[in-house]
Amino acid sequence: MSGRKDFLSQPAPENYVAGLGRGATGFTTRSDLGPAREGPSEEQWKELISKRAQQVGAAPPTAYGAIEKKEENEDDDERFQDPENEVGLFANGAFDRDDDEADRIYQEVDEKMDRRRKIRRLITDLKPIDTSREARERQEREEYERNNPKIQQQFADLKRSLASVSDEDWANIPEVGDLTGKNRRTKQNLRQRFYAVPDSVIAGARDSTQFDTSVTNDGGQQNGSGADNADGTMTNFADIGAARDKVLRVRLDQAAQGSGIDSTSGIATNIDPKGYLTSLTKTEMKAGEVEVGDIKRVRVLLESVIKTNPKHAPGWIAAARLEEVAGKIVAARNVIARGCEFCPKSEDAWLENIRLNDNHNAKIIAANAIKNNDRSTRLWIEAMKLENDHHAKKRVLRRALDHIPQSVAIWKEAVNLEEDPADARLLLAKATEVIPLSVELWLALARLETPEQAQKVLNKARMAVPTSYEIWIAAARLQEQMGNATKVNVMKRAVQSLARESAMLKREEWITEAEKCEEEGAILTCDAIIKETLGYGLDEDDDRKEIWMDDAKLSMNRGRFETARAIYAYALRIFVNKKSIWLAAADLEKNHGTKKALWQLLEKAVEACPQSEVLWMQLAKEKWQCGENDEARRVLGKAFNQNPNNEDIWLAAVKLEADNKQTEQARELLQTARQEAGTDRVWVKSVAFERHLSNDEAALDLVGQALQIYPKADKLWMMKGQIYESANKLPQAREAYGTGTRACPKSVPLWLLSSRLEEKAGVIVKARSVLDRGRLAVPKNAQLWTESVRVERRANNVAQAKNLMAKALQEVPNSGLLWSESIWHLEPRTQRKPRSLEAIKKVDNDPILFVTVARIFWGERRLEKAANWFEKAIVLDSDLGDTWAWYYKFLQQHGTEEKRDDVISKCVISEPRHGEMWQSVAKDPQNSSKGIKEIMKLAVATWAASAGTIRGQPTQLSSDPRGERLAYASNKSIFLRSIDDTTISTQYTSHTTTTSVARFSPSGYYVASGDISGTVRVWDCVGDGATKGEYHIINGRINDIAWDGDGSRLIAVGDGREKFGHCITADSGNSVGEISGHSSQINSISIRQQRPLRAATGSDDTSLVFYHGVPFKFNTSLRGQHNRFVYGVAFSPDGSSLVSVGSDRKIWLYDGRTGEVKGQIGSDEHKGSIFSVSWAKDSKRFVTSSADQTVKIWDVEAGKSIQTWRLGEEGSVSIPDHQVGVVWPAGRSDGLIVSLNLAGDLNYLIESSIQPQKVVQGHQKNITAIGVGPGLNSQRKTLWTGSSDGRVCCWDELCGKAEIVDGEAHTNYISGIAASPSLVYSVGWDDALRPCDILAKTFTGGATKIDGQPRGVAIIGLQAIVATHKGIEVVQDGQTTGKLDTKFAPVAISASHDRRGNMVAISCDDNVLRVYSLSESRLDLKNAVHEPSSLITALAFSPDGSLLAAGFSNGKIAVYKSENWSLAISRWSSHTGRVTSIAWSSSGSHAVSGALDANIFVWSVAKPGMRVSVPNAHKDGVNGVAWIDEDTKVVSVGGDAAVKIWTVEGLS
Repeated sequence: MSGRKDFLSQPAPENYVAGLGRGATGFTTRSDLGPAREGPSEEQWKELISKRAQQVGAAPPTAYGAIEKKEENEDDDERFQDPENEVGLFANGAFDRDDDEADRIYQEVDEKMDRRRKIRRLITDLKPIDTSREARERQEREEYERNNPKIQQQFADLKRSLASVSDEDWANIPEVGDLTGKNRRTKQNLRQRFYAVPDSVIAGARDSTQFDTSVTNDGGQQNGSGADNADGTMTNFADIGAARDKVLRVRLDQAAQGSGIDSTSGIATNIDPKGYLTSLTKTEMKAGEVEVGDIKRVRVLLESVIKTNPKHAPGWIAAARLEEVAGKIVAARNVIARGCEFCPKSEDAWLENIRLNDNHNAKIIAANAIKNNDRSTRLWIEAMKLENDHHAKKRVLRRALDHIPQSVAIWKEAVNLEEDPADARLLLAKATEVIPLSVELWLALARLETPEQAQKVLNKARMAVPTSYEIWIAAARLQEQMGNATKVNVMKRAVQSLARESAMLKREEWITEAEKCEEEGAILTCDAIIKETLGYGLDEDDDRKEIWMDDAKLSMNRGRFETARAIYAYALRIFVNKKSIWLAAADLEKNHGTKKALWQLLEKAVEACPQSEVLWMQLAKEKWQCGENDEARRVLGKAFNQNPNNEDIWLAAVKLEADNKQTEQARELLQTARQEAGTDRVWVKSVAFERHLSNDEAALDLVGQALQIYPKADKLWMMKGQIYESANKLPQAREAYGTGTRACPKSVPLWLLSSRLEEKAGVIVKARSVLDRGRLAVPKNAQLWTESVRVERRANNVAQAKNLMAKALQEVPNSGLLWSESIWHLEPRTQRKPRSLEAIKKVDNDPILFVTVARIFWGERRLEKAANWFEKAIVLDSDLGDTWAWYYKFLQQHGTEEKRDDVISKCVISEPRHGEMWQSVAKDPQNSSKGIKEIMKLAVATWAASAGTIRGQPTQLSSDPRGERLAYASNKSIFLRSIDDTTISTQYTSHTTTTSVARFSPSGYYVASGDISGTVRVWDCVGDGATKGEYHIINGRINDIAWDGDGSRLIAVGDGREKFGHCITADSGNSVGEISGHSSQINSISIRQQRPLRAATGSDDTSLVFYHGVPFKFNTSLRGQHNRFVYGVAFSPDGSSLVSVGSDRKIWLYDGRTGEVKGQIGSDEHKGSIFSVSWAKDSKRFVTSSADQTVKIWDVEAGKSIQTWRLGEEGSVSIPDHQVGVVWPAGRSDGLIVSLNLAGDLNYLIESSIQPQKVVQGHQKNITAIGVGPGLNSQRKTLWTGSSDGRVCCWDELCGKAEIVDGEAHTNYISGIAASPSLVYSVGWDDALRPCDILAKTFTGGATKIDGQPRGVAIIGLQAIVATHKGIEVVQDGQTTGKLDTKFAPVAISASHDRRGNMVAISCDDNVLRVYSLSESRLDLKNAVHEPSSLITALAFSPDGSLLAAGFSNGKIAVYKSENWSLAISRWSSHTGRVTSIAWSSSGSHAVSGALDANIFVWSVAKPGMRVSVPNAHKDGVNGVAWIDEDTKVVSVGGDAAVKIWTVEGLS
């Protein structure tokens, strides 16, 4: 060991000043007198040191530089002569008399020394030789310098030798290091030890491919050392993604709450600023969760604590609890017992000892504890609790009272033990004598007494404790209980008494007491407290109104509405004429009071504030909403007298008359208002009123007049453009918008409308230009930026949209609208949550952004989180209608009926007015008469079409990971159908050709679907159904699609020309592999869900090809197992096995990782082609479906079938019952299997049953006809539908269940269905009329042959009238009883029976409407209406026969009066395609129509301009409509083979 001392242990050099080398000039501490002053500058230091050097006759130090030397006789600078002008260390100091004297003394000393030096120099000059003294001094100095040379002298020779050092040698000189650190590191390295690691550890590390995280859903740990992972490293991205999602969800919640601190963090204190220590108390650890090493370390620490200070009870308690956590309860008892020995006076130690022991030992310990602490209340009560016998408990408490008679807690426990109220009263009486200052005991005694005695008790208590407010409140509640609250004002006396005693509470504390009284039902006492105390302590100078308003709001937030009502009442007594208080009180009554109370309050309000039009209108509105129209008119009349020419009151009167269908009165009021109070708002309402009545010409005229008066009113320009646009006059609309933007350049809606018009016309360049000019006119506007982004996005210019969004967020970074657009439409799904978190941090509480976050959680099936975020958005801004609409849509899928009704009622109260979607619907003239409830409700249910099938080909079924929904293709749509409730389904309609397959992603968030053109679409299946990607894979039909395990890649295969499949990324469509090795179409594809990734395909070339990935490449072709088409392949869920099936009826098993053949099972058990296979979630079984009408479950280990279902009639061969598809839904516990037959029926199979649990039926082809007949009871209807393949189905209106009509069915297109009370008739292109029994749901008797192709059918009584291309036939009881041949070809038919007889209306191909009278079986022409402009394609008589609606091929509908066949209505003209069906409501007041434009319209006879529309109701057009459920719902059918039900509310 070196003898050199440690550097840090060496003594400091002499004159060492800490920090001087770093430029420190001085330090200031709390002991310094006076404030610290700024030190001298560097120049001042130089001057001072140079001056000092001159004074001592030495050269200035070189470190600070020398200054010019002055002559000896040269006077000092003038500034140094003045003591008040010093610039040195004391430049800022106060110069007093002492300082002056000190300077004078120093000056005299300096002068004397100068004189001596001058004399000495003079003597030296006179003597040529040195004196002996000076010689001796010089010799001594030289000797000293030789013995003690300076450092620079010692190294002078070395410095001279450095001149020969080269540049390279200089570069190689090492840097000066930390010798102390070097020594420390050397010592540490000597202490390190290394050991050999066993091979098993190295092998385990090599094979470890699973990164586990503590943030998992089930807390489990996966095995990462399996055989599948031996060849490479794999990261479980699913678990990492789950952890990331959890972290992001937590951060989103924290951001929404305005806090970035984790919920388990501690409380910051001065001692613990980060909250580290306090956070430890919030974590509860179980014995099995605590690390052994941690316990040992803490045990050592606590042992040191109790040894150091054995009298410290908390240390013993902590040590005992540590042993308890470690699971050593005996050791814990021993430790705490020792603690009690050392700390016999510690209550906590004894209580901990009692807690850790059982009852018998605990009693002994309690007795010892009380011996040492006989005045401890807690120990006596704990001892009482240890007793099981009631009398023993009393005995313990009596002894306790002997020792501690002043303990209120013990008296209370003793009273609680008494079962007899009389004994309890005696005890309390004694207690109040012993402890007269205990308010609790007095109040308890008063509660046990009768009201009269309670008064006496409270009087005694008041005298004993005059400062107690609780006693006064109890007295007030007693008076309320006795019914004397209005007679005796107890609280007034209480305030006076407490004020005298200086015991008055604060206002906030009195409000809290009032809320307690309200909570306990003492409403009058609550009101009295507020009345007497609310104004206490507040002067007139204080802002009392605002203070009281805030108090009322806080009480309402806490749910204490009576307290808030009392506060408002008191405030209104002080501020009678304050409108804001009246409005706040009215709002309270509206939301939490009664109608009567609200009316009374508003009546008082208008008397107090007669000039407030808001109060008048609110009173009128409340009267009108309750049906008191005359009272509402009376209120408005009074309002006119008080506020003449007020536009708000005029418009309220107009609305009242308009809503009561008093059109002319409303028009006259508007005309008068334009004359008396002709503001721009009145003109706008006048135009809107005429638009609502569909008087576009009158509306245009009013707009022209208004613009001459108010050319700067942007709403008028907007309405003018919209009128032209609705009439399809785009040039005029463009001119109106252009002129409007020039007149009102700051109007954002005008710029938006102008841009959308150009986009609608297909001129994208002009739309961009309009928005660019708009952003220049209105800079930093989020709406304009958002529209610019949307224009690019809708034009599929995503890159430009992202660029614009980046610029927009730089200019308007705090816009929730922009962030929402970016998150929802421009970000991949994986980035939505991080972007949402970033947005919430930058945007302060934006409801649009909150809705976006809610939709993200909704898409992830985090339903509770989604609902919370929707509610946050509503609380933030209840005026945003879009939030209410999204929340209601969410509740339609995931909420209860009660919750939906509650949301609607709250929305009606809130009366939202804003929101992009909300305004587009609410301000549509078609919806102007609809209320909030009607605007929110649209589609109720979609009864999905059956899956499309092809004979001899497999049909793929897919289920989501939760086992809740099925996905399948049908016609040009994809249907996602609920497994448990088949009436709930979602339809995806973005494909343009017939769809062929649909597959859920592993996450269940997306669906990939393919069609016969070779296109694959990836779309969101849990949110709004938006398409995420469209990719063209092959030139032919897509037969199957498969996803990889993490949902990022998919493979699509089918019948292509150049190739048979391809592998792409799901989000971008980039190629990630090739599908090769086949010479014919590929029927099936499956991807192994674990790494290493594998894929397998089965083809018509009889081979199975195995692929390795990623990227996917051909590995091997397996031939010889199958000798015919391979229809299905599937990897097991655990990836260990692969199965293939085919038309050769064989089932082969392979190794899931290598593709090696394991063997064949179930040889010849299936008697027909095996079309499909699906694995159970345990990977030990799979199910197959076959053309032999069977579905079989197979056990892999046993190699045999363990259950079989045969579908169809026993013993017969049925082609429609070929089982062409099967799926075993994962995520279910009931073991349900769903199979699909060739007819499209879904069979629900359960292992425990040999019969299907249920069969779901429907239409596979275009539904062409609909009829409504009676159901099994009067409350339910039955729907009858027919399709183009000849199938007729009946549907239960209530449950949506479909049944195929049995019997001798049609073989071709169904052209018409008509229902009577007992029979339903259908006609088809097989030239037959077939009757169907309603109860049996089967075709009865034989078909009636029709002489011609039927075009439609109608019923009058027992007669069926059929229109054919040759004429008209009348059929009764299966016989043709009448026939009329015509020279024209009928197109549509309708019939009616009324008091005037039977009428049959026929539209013909010569554009003539002919009406016949039917007498028995004879048809006589009654009238002919010529319509040369267009062909009539649909007819419908009203229920009473007074009106006939005729739909034309150009989309128009005309209504004729049957009495004279004059035109009654000609304005039903919103369809743009051929009208296919019209149906009247039972009252005849409304009609519904459907057309090939895919739209549905509901029309009003009383208001022809009013209509309710459902756009894009059916893919490929609407073919039939009808009314059900007492005219509250409309049912429609169309080319998508689906049946849809729509609510229609608000009709009158």
